[in-house]
Amino acid sequence: MESYRSPVENLKELVFEAQDVEGFLDRWVEFLCGSFDGVRSSIPSGSGPFVQSLVKTQFSTWEWNIGRSPKYQFRLPIENDHLVFSIVKGLVVEVRWELDTENSALLKNLAGHPFSLERLEQTSLNTLCQQLAELIF
Repeated sequence: MESYRSPVENLKELVFEAQDVEGFLDRWVEFLCGSFDGVRSSIPSGSGPFVQSLVKTQFSTWEWNIGRSPKYQFRLPIENDHLVFSIVKGLVVEVRWELDTENSALLKNLAGHPFSLERLEQTSLNTLCQQLAELIF
């Protein structure tokens, strides 16, 4: 199937000249509201505790951030190779070495388990990749 490139435009040109980021954002919101019959609204001032409780109970959970994700691949750099994880709805469905090194015994312990820092550390991957915690989450 042939692919067609979509036109690419600089957003700033669509919203006129803005002096700073805040001015750009204000004009961008005006543009969107005018283009799509939108209405500008704000979060009520008393909603802070409610929003913070949602962040804590829903938006910062593994289920929300990883468990609901579509299929994707994550490449973890390790020494002179990359470990490639295929992940569907937060579960590791396949793991392979990009260059096929002799460390493949680690991979058997990952497939079928949640993609999480705790699980990766249980397989001793952190001994091969010292910055594991910084690269994952």
